[in-house]
Amino acid sequence: MLRMPTTGRFRAKWLAIRLIFALLMLCGTAAVRAQNIVEGTVLTDSLSPNARCTVTLYDKDDKQWQALACDEKGKFRVENVPNGPFRVEAKAIGHVAQSKKVFLFGNTKMQVDFTLKSEAINLKEVEVKSSPMIVNGDTTTYIVSRFTTGREKVLKDVVNNLPGVRYDEKDNSLTVNGKRVSKVLVQGEDLYQGNVSTPMENLPASGVDNLKVIDNYSEYNVFSGFKSSNQTVVDLSMNKSMHGRLKGQAEAQGGLLNKAMAKGSAMLLGKRMMGNIIAGGNNTGEQLMKPADIVNISGGYSELLSGDDPMASMRKTFADYAMMLDYRENAYRRNNGLVSLNTVSTPGKNMKILWNGMVGADRYRMKSTDHYAYHGGLAYTDSTLELQDKRHFLSNIKFKLANQKNMELTLTNRSYFGTTEGNTDRQLQSVGLNEQTKGRLATINNALVWLYRHGKNVFSYKADLNFLFSNNRYDFSSQPTPLFKSPALHSEMNIRRLEFTGSAQYVRRFADAYFLRIALRHGLETFSTTIKGDSAGMDNPALKMPYRFYDNGAELSLNKDQGKFRFGIGGIFHHFSLHSSRPLSFGVSPKMAVSPLFNISYRVSMMHYLELRLKSTYQLMGAGAMFDGPYIADFRSVSYAQIENALAHTTELTAMQVYGNLFKGITLFNMVSLSYNHNALAYDYSMADGLVSHVVSRNASGGKGLSLVSMIEKKLVSTPLNFRLFGGLSLARSPFFYQGVAQTSDSRSFNVNLNVKTYFKRGFNGELFAAAAWANDKSKLLRSHQNDYRLEGELGYIANKWQASVRLGQRWRKVTGSGTDYTALRFGMEYDLNKHIRLKASAQDMLNLRERLMQERVVDNYYVSTRNIHYMPGNVMIGAMVTF
Repeated sequence: MLRMPTTGRFRAKWLAIRLIFALLMLCGTAAVRAQNIVEGTVLTDSLSPNARCTVTLYDKDDKQWQALACDEKGKFRVENVPNGPFRVEAKAIGHVAQSKKVFLFGNTKMQVDFTLKSEAINLKEVEVKSSPMIVNGDTTTYIVSRFTTGREKVLKDVVNNLPGVRYDEKDNSLTVNGKRVSKVLVQGEDLYQGNVSTPMENLPASGVDNLKVIDNYSEYNVFSGFKSSNQTVVDLSMNKSMHGRLKGQAEAQGGLLNKAMAKGSAMLLGKRMMGNIIAGGNNTGEQLMKPADIVNISGGYSELLSGDDPMASMRKTFADYAMMLDYRENAYRRNNGLVSLNTVSTPGKNMKILWNGMVGADRYRMKSTDHYAYHGGLAYTDSTLELQDKRHFLSNIKFKLANQKNMELTLTNRSYFGTTEGNTDRQLQSVGLNEQTKGRLATINNALVWLYRHGKNVFSYKADLNFLFSNNRYDFSSQPTPLFKSPALHSEMNIRRLEFTGSAQYVRRFADAYFLRIALRHGLETFSTTIKGDSAGMDNPALKMPYRFYDNGAELSLNKDQGKFRFGIGGIFHHFSLHSSRPLSFGVSPKMAVSPLFNISYRVSMMHYLELRLKSTYQLMGAGAMFDGPYIADFRSVSYAQIENALAHTTELTAMQVYGNLFKGITLFNMVSLSYNHNALAYDYSMADGLVSHVVSRNASGGKGLSLVSMIEKKLVSTPLNFRLFGGLSLARSPFFYQGVAQTSDSRSFNVNLNVKTYFKRGFNGELFAAAAWANDKSKLLRSHQNDYRLEGELGYIANKWQASVRLGQRWRKVTGSGTDYTALRFGMEYDLNKHIRLKASAQDMLNLRERLMQERVVDNYYVSTRNIHYMPGNVMIGAMVTF
């Protein structure tokens, strides 16, 4: 073998280095114009395509650049790959991973094929490790079996084990990387029509195969290729055992002090129809129909084409349903039940019908003794025994017609009917009182959406016609006493509202990454508010307040939805007007306004991006704030309205940073938000004769808010350990009035919590949760502070056929000179008699089985109260769950 002399080898190396350097310089010059493509096919050793493979590209520093999934034929394609060296790795379950190195230059189209060999394994000795997550563009797929112990009951038990995913049972919200999920789909179908809590609480965990998180989701196929949506949805892929047969579970338990519960659910997945029925009832205090159910199924989240601010829609929906949403945790007796039916059917090739129905009943009692001390010197004791009875009915039907190419038509009807009755007996300063309330609420919402696509451009029209009917009655009677001028009071408020909004929109794609949105809008809102009854013992004739509010305008925005740098810049022009058949004491201002549309984001990588968003919203104030008055809210309060401008205006600036490395189980979320109220509602409190206070609605400006939220989460994939740290800071300045004098209240709050949890499939598991919150308020009338601390620990054991857990928690609260504490002990045990029957024993709040009496202290701008409240006591029950 001939060898080159040392000097020759040195010169050759130097020449190679210079050549490589020149190539790198050339690559750097051409990098801006690089349009490299890497594509190929992944086959198994049997030469069949592998549709469950993942392909990952690593850059020259061996850092992950992009990951994606193969299609059903095992093919993959990655576009816009920069110049330089890359390592391409293919993986598939049950096969040995394979890597190939490529060098890209200019506008290369590189073909990279793989043939993966099966792993030779002994299942008793080797655990097969595969990628538990697949990232492909805006879709992240979780292989559920990699994050579960096998003992999870329903979907909510699964999602909190997934990296970046969290379900909050308190407000029934599901978030992914800090972003709220608006829908939970089943096999791509919107079975629950926006209701997130129903599938979380009822879908069997064993039936879910994969969970997909989809960003920039649109339910309209003609918007394929446009990343203009801000919605994030979850799509559940059900396993084969769920198809073609009725699957579900039923559970019943009973125990001490006549406590009992029963619930069940069943699902059927067919070729042209899927359905889910849920039923339950209990007297243990667990509320089955929660406020979030009403909000979600009634369209609390805006659709893609609505153009409305989702949070503004949520606030409006809560205001509409306020009569029904007064859920109280301080009930000491509660009986409630629920039946829900959700269906999707496809009677024709291009036709789809979705229907949801829900019927619920809730009956609860409350008992408390309150000591009030007002700043004006008034002090008294109020003992209360209250009974509330509520009935709900919801229906949501959607009809969709599409030719799957360029046209879609959707008709939607959402209806809600509810009633509430209350009866309260009081002992106030040893005087017997009785209050009775009755409420009726009906809402009917109809929507039409028509879309037509021509090439890359889309034309659409959306119309909404909504009706609201509300009736509130209040009756009061008392024993003869000088405390009240009138021993009997009656008031009634009726609200009739009609809303119509129409929007014609044209979206034109004029480049691969840019599109223009043009829209014309028309909005009409009519109110008729009628108040009648007595006012402080004097007859008050009916007061009617009919008016019409118009919001007409146009929208123009330029959007970029491809590449690392993305934006949406434009504005909405508004023209406001208010009319009435009778003179009004208020108006709307400004008459014309422009709401900016400003949203920019920078994607450092597929799972790391920064976003800045500015929004300015105008919204008409609620009907309950716009009336001549007086209106008797209750025997202690008479309401008036003295607003001049009925148009609320808020501006908010939000900056957000999200980083996720799902393959390493790391999620980092940071958000800063600034808000300013240009015009909002404030209340003026003043004491009248005796116990009666006057509450006057007035305009106020200058409300400010600053909030910071930070969260870091580490969910180990190789080791079943979850770690989560959350912190939040909030600063706010709020205007209010006291006896006609303008005041401001400054509030600060800070909270932090830590959660550490293991999820071994066998053996011991543990969870530790620690939280602390500090809050204080300061004004010329008030200085208050509140500190809350919470520490909980859980220890459990999982065996082949049984599992048991015990949870101990301690809470402390200190409020301006007083403190309370509470200890909770919970126990649960389950035993699998066979694969269909599971025996269960549970104990909630074991230390307070007879009675649970808590003391709370409230420090307000106007008074200080100390409350002794009776809460629902604990329970011990045994029962069984049957799966079928």
